[in-house]
Amino acid sequence: MAYELETVQRGAKVRRDYKTYLPDRNRNGAMLEGLCDALSNHVLPGKDIRMNVYSEAVMMHTHITNGNIYTWEKNGFRKADGSPVAYADLWEPITKDIREKLKDRIAMFTGIPYEIRQRLDKMIKEPY
Repeated sequence: MAYELETVQRGAKVRRDYKTYLPDRNRNGAMLEGLCDALSNHVLPGKDIRMNVYSEAVMMHTHITNGNIYTWEKNGFRKADGSPVAYADLWEPITKDIREKLKDRIAMFTGIPYEIRQRLDKMIKEPY
């Protein structure tokens, strides 16, 4: 998963790219952990920030873009049949942070485009 934060400072757009790999869970869990970390540690409330998320996890893309996460939130992160939503422990803070910090300023993309992958790989190799 990769994510990109965009804000405007002194009239100019500023972009910061990030990349997340979390191998201690399966693929979907790792992608959700990465998004949870991004939202809780890099998106500040009250700031006019736009977030672009690139992920190979179609499940994450679908549930955020079609609004399932808000329906789950209303139902206590339970499905229509009463069973718990998979990864409810991660979906809950993600839903809250998207609603409170980003509102409608999040865009989800399936896959990481080549040019963004190159830019992120280069950034990771550079020392801080």
